[in-house]
Amino acid sequence: MRSINERSENEQSPPLEGTAYRELRVLEEMDGTAEISQRRLSNQLGVALGVTNLLVKKLAKQGYIRVTQLGWKRWAYVVTPRGMARKIHLTKAYVERFIDHYSRVRALLREDLRDQGFTPTTQVAVVGTTEISELAFLALRDIGATNIDVYAINPVRQEFLGITVQDLNFLDPSKYGFVVLTQSNDEDGLRESLLSNGVLESQIVELFRVPDGSQSTTDIDSELGTN
Repeated sequence: MRSINERSENEQSPPLEGTAYRELRVLEEMDGTAEISQRRLSNQLGVALGVTNLLVKKLAKQGYIRVTQLGWKRWAYVVTPRGMARKIHLTKAYVERFIDHYSRVRALLREDLRDQGFTPTTQVAVVGTTEISELAFLALRDIGATNIDVYAINPVRQEFLGITVQDLNFLDPSKYGFVVLTQSNDEDGLRESLLSNGVLESQIVELFRVPDGSQSTTDIDSELGTN
C-alpha cells in the first residue's frame, strides 16, 4: 500500500502546522484576550515557552502587535491594524492549504482503501488527534466510512470530532479492517508497536511514511520553508 511520500513530487504540499500557523494562532489568541501570558500561549500552541517568547518578539518587531507592560511579569498585547491584516492573510492562506490537504488526503484514502476491499461498513481506526487526523477523518466520512474509532498514545483529550479518544494500548486488531496512521514521523515507533501487538501489515495505512533511502520529513519541510 502506497503512502503520500511515495507519490510523485508534484503531489506534495506543505504541512498544515508550521511557523506561519503558530503566528496565526498567536494573533488569534491576542486578538481575543489582550492580557494573556506567554505560558498560556505556549500551552495553547503546544510549544516550549522559549519558542513562544521568540515568536512574540518577532511579531512585535514586525509591527503586528504592540506590547505594553502592566506590572511585574504582567503584559498586555494589542494586535495592530497591520497585525489584523496579517491575520486575515494567514487565515486565508491556511484555509486554502487546509482545503488542498483535504482534497489530497481524500483522494489518497479513496485510492488506497478501495483497492484493499474497503466498504462503508468496514471498521476503521484513526491513530492521532492532529489536524491531519481531522482531514483523514473527514476524508473517510466522504468516501462512505461510518464506523470510525480514534486512538492516541496516552490521550490528553477526551473527544475528537465528537468521538471518544481511546488509548492506543487497548486497540484490538481483530475489530478493524484498517488502521490509519496520521503522523508525519514515527519517532515513537508506532508502526512497529502496532505490528508487534497483532496489527497486520495489510491493515496499516500510513499517510506520511518516508520510504527507506528517501528524504526525511524534516528535510522536506526545510526545503519547503515550513520550519
